[in-house]
Amino acid sequence: MKRITYMSTYGRLLSDQEIQAIGEISSANNKAKGITGVLVSIGGHFFQIIEGEEGAIDDLFQTISRDPRHIGLLCLKTEFNIAKRLFPNWSMNTINLDQNTDSVLYPVKILFQTVGATHRIIEQYTQPSVLRIMASGINPLSVPVRKVDKLILFTDIVSFSFLSNRYPVEEVSQVVNDVFDLCTTTIASQGGEVTKFMGDCVMAYFSASQVDQALSASLSFLEHLQTLRREAQPGTLRSVLYCGIGLSLGTVIEGNIGSAKKMDYTIIGDPVNTAAQVESLTRQLHKTLAFTEKVKNHAQQPWNFLDVGNFNLKGKEGVSRIFSLDDELVSDFASHRNIKEQLQKFS
Repeated sequence: MKRITYMSTYGRLLSDQEIQAIGEISSANNKAKGITGVLVSIGGHFFQIIEGEEGAIDDLFQTISRDPRHIGLLCLKTEFNIAKRLFPNWSMNTINLDQNTDSVLYPVKILFQTVGATHRIIEQYTQPSVLRIMASGINPLSVPVRKVDKLILFTDIVSFSFLSNRYPVEEVSQVVNDVFDLCTTTIASQGGEVTKFMGDCVMAYFSASQVDQALSASLSFLEHLQTLRREAQPGTLRSVLYCGIGLSLGTVIEGNIGSAKKMDYTIIGDPVNTAAQVESLTRQLHKTLAFTEKVKNHAQQPWNFLDVGNFNLKGKEGVSRIFSLDDELVSDFASHRNIKEQLQKFS
């Protein structure tokens, strides 16, 4: 059998009668499917434990995730191969703690609210792959390191040190957050995942078969940045906001890397270093996007590739052939000198 423990937030304001009705309907449906458990409601949140045969539990959890009365569904724990039920006599016992004024239960209410708030905070600081591992019932710390093929993406803001010293810290931090939000959204929309924010730099990865998606995400990100610049007031930080993007493809080590005090689920290896170096070449090339020959060779769509030359990369034997795209978005680039000249007009 399988057991899932989760929390969620009310999708809308629910009356005590509606909560009672949810419990009664769930109890009848679950009894027919051999599912048992408990549903606790408190302060606009649900806390539920469901247990039963794996297929029935998976179907029910999918139904719950689509129910508009639940938002922000957070799987706290998944247990497999359980031999004994915790609630053998409850097809779904519903407990509305908001109806109970007993002072003994007040600390329990605070506990549920605190657990929910704490997990929401942790969720914001945790990368999606770790959350997916946790949601599947696996302890991320137990996942062994492995070698996998990945496409690595690096991007950062052109002349960030210069710009961060010129503008107020509030404006700089807001612009960086905007860039990170755009980058994360466009990468996720194409199936990639951001794994690190490092200063003004973003590190992300795609599977080795997602070269076309990575290129599409890069162009989409660059298009959003171009729109930000065009809509910005002249002389503002947004008006001179440019980023370089570097892509590399190869075998990396993925897994838990760190110390006893700080652990990071990440990727390391030569493709990571290569992507960072290729990204730095964008300044020299005056292109917003550059990538290795291996990336170009693994693309499936008919992109307008542009051979930009051979370069010596640190740690590589011989020269590395670098490519870009013949695209207006890629050519829309400003060097450090260009940015300074633009801003001097408003000094």
